[in-house]
Amino acid sequence: LLEPLKKGSEPRIVMVSSRGHFKAGKVDFDNLRKPTKSLTGFPEYCVSKLANVVHAQKLAELLKEDGITTYAVHPGVIASDIWRRIPQPFRWLFTSRMKTNEEGAYSTIHAASASELSSQSGRYYHEDGEPKTPSALARDKAFCDRLWSLSMDGLRGFTD
Repeated sequence: LLEPLKKGSEPRIVMVSSRGHFKAGKVDFDNLRKPTKSLTGFPEYCVSKLANVVHAQKLAELLKEDGITTYAVHPGVIASDIWRRIPQPFRWLFTSRMKTNEEGAYSTIHAASASELSSQSGRYYHEDGEPKTPSALARDKAFCDRLWSLSMDGLRGFTD
């Protein structure tokens, strides 16, 4: 997938993350690929969104020479299908104040197309399109390197 990107004008990779990455607690590296253990899945969701932020940062480093920029974005809280298991009428009450999918697309489209971001590769953007400082874990080099290494190990056989 990288070769076609390299041929493009201002090629970008946008990771849809979440401000939920701030809530990722201690990451159990030994259980990253195991089924969800929590009742809600929210702790695992937060870790997955942290991984999106970390991977955007790491790809920014690795792809800099190729001219490919990367971004992690929080779209906001969206009334998407993620809430499908909440029974009605509670789901409607819960989602009625959330953004629509179309409104939630703003930060992703902004990161994918705003020319002023071309020199801001690897940054985390909030739903308003503004850069924000990511979580402490996302700024921990040892943590990021370990997560990246485990991710690459998990992809062996798929990328060779």
